Amino acid sequence: MKESAIQAIAGDYKIFVDTCAFMHPKAHTFFNNTLIPHLDNNPLLVHESVLYQLEKLSKYGSKNETDQRKIDDTKQLASNGRKIFNDLEKEGYAQRFKTGKND
Repeated sequence: MKESAIQAIAGDYKIFVDTCAFMHPKAHTFFNNTLIPHLDNNPLLVHESVLYQLEKLSKYGSKNETDQRKIDDTKQLASNGRKIFNDLEKEGYAQRFKTGKND
């Protein structure tokens, strides 16, 4: 994606971030180097369920996985994702939100 496209999207639209985006191995680089410079007071929106999933995965890994190495990898990626969110939120680049049970 071209930088001008990212700039247009980040400046003109609300961006909702899911669990997988935070757990991607290159998430830190993407958020900090690619996306954040273009947000222009338009914070990323992160649903509370994403934070719950990151917390759960960082403690237990994936419940469907039996390979200990993959479980440990999942735990590490989730832990890194949670740290990325915490840093973004603290700096004003991300905002958590909540919806009703049926939303």
